[in-house]
Order: sequence, then structure tokens, then C-alpha cells
Amino acid sequence: MPRRLRVAFFVHTMRSDWNNGNAHFLRGLARAMGSGLPQDAAAQPTAAQAGGTVPPQGHQVTVFEQEESWSMQGLLTERRGAASVEQFARVYPDVDVVAVPEGALLRARLAEQDVVIVHEW
Repeated sequence: MPRRLRVAFFVHTMRSDWNNGNAHFLRGLARAMGSGLPQDAAAQPTAAQAGGTVPPQGHQVTVFEQEESWSMQGLLTERRGAASVEQFARVYPDVDVVAVPEGALLRARLAEQDVVIVHEW
């Protein structure tokens, strides 16, 4: 297997899909690049067994998102908004999300990465 890469995603938010359809695509991409579903690596299906999907690549993925994004703020105004955020953590335990305060300096964190992907829309 090729070397395990440290990959950083910078996104509006991955935890909230409130008026943010990109969250679904980004969740899938982060999971596919990372460890995938929290299962034993030997039990991961091949692409043929998984119906043609790409098996998880096994890279170390960290997602950096805005701490105070309007999408997260909107979600939290909903009756079940907080429960939705908790559900994200249960469904995606393999996705490491770091909420970044506005104006935070991330040079040290960037220096630790092999690949940086910025998603802006």
C-alpha cells in the first residue's frame, strides 16, 4: 500500500447540512479518503464486492470548518438541530472535525499536512 497521507479539508461546514447540500458530498469524500466505516481493515469490501464503489483509502483526514458558520447556526435554531449534530458524530466517528474560530492562525496545523483541499462555493 502506498504511504498514508495526512489530508486536510477546509470547508464551510461538514457537520451541518442546513441549506448546505455540499455537506453530503464532502462527508462521502472524507470517508472514502480516510478509514471508511469503523470496521476491521481486513473486512473492507473490494470495489467489486461494494458494487463498484471505491474502498476507503486509509489516509489520515482532518476536516477544518468555521466555528460559527451560518449553516451550523441555522441548524441549531431548528427543534432537532442539536440532535442532528450529535447524530453526525455517531454516524461519522471516523471523520475528525476541528471547528476553527474566525481569524485563527493555522500555519502549524498546515505544516503537518501532506495534502490540503479547500472547498469553497
